[in-house]
Amino acid sequence: MSHVWPDIENVIAGLLRAAEVAEHIGTDLPPNLRYRMPFVLVERRGGTGSSWLDSPVVLVDVLSSRPGVAKTLSNSIRDLLTGDPLALWPIDRATVVAGPQEIPHGDSGVLRWTTTYEVETRRVAAA
Repeated sequence: MSHVWPDIENVIAGLLRAAEVAEHIGTDLPPNLRYRMPFVLVERRGGTGSSWLDSPVVLVDVLSSRPGVAKTLSNSIRDLLTGDPLALWPIDRATVVAGPQEIPHGDSGVLRWTTTYEVETRRVAAA
């Protein structure tokens, strides 16, 4: 049986969907963002690894038009991802590297809060 690294963006997006943290969650911004907020964006931004451990750096952004919503949702996601590791399989551990913090967005009608995580995961059996 072969083993592969999990697609960490889709793993985290799936965990957030299962926890019903937001209606709109994805790994790319939709073209109709203003109609899909609040929107949770999950992006891998590098990381390190070895032959048995992958440690990706992952940004989780929350975009909203309503003040306070993005910040509150970012904090809820942080609590979920840094909580019980047994509930996060195949993630062994998620550590907050930076955030939650507001960052500028090109659209003045969109508030963007980002949190940066370092995630540890191992290979999983290929489907």
